[in-house]
Amino acid sequence: MINADDFYGAASYKVMADFLVQPREENLDTYCIVGYTLANTLSESGHVSRGICMTDEDGFLKSIVEHKKIFRRDNLIISQIDDTKTVEFSGREIVSMNLMDLPRLFLITSMHSSGHS
Repeated sequence: MINADDFYGAASYKVMADFLVQPREENLDTYCIVGYTLANTLSESGHVSRGICMTDEDGFLKSIVEHKKIFRRDNLIISQIDDTKTVEFSGREIVSMNLMDLPRLFLITSMHSSGHS
């Protein structure tokens, strides 16, 4: 699955393809989200929304926290939470741009529930 408005080159598909052809351990459900470095996904013309990925020490995704207003201010990368609160990022954080390997059942269920066949 990929959002049509967030495509970051053929290399992203290569990362996903390499994951998909790897042998899977039996009884182990593993899926993949292609992650991008936050600093490489910012816009020159305003703020962006990004899902900041939190992983465990083995690289397994634990959570994604959406920040809806991330922008550069001088040499800083800032997320405006509300009128008084901001969060500063290094730019090295991994973000999801919604290029994901999802279980087949999920895709069928999603397509059916949205009225697509």
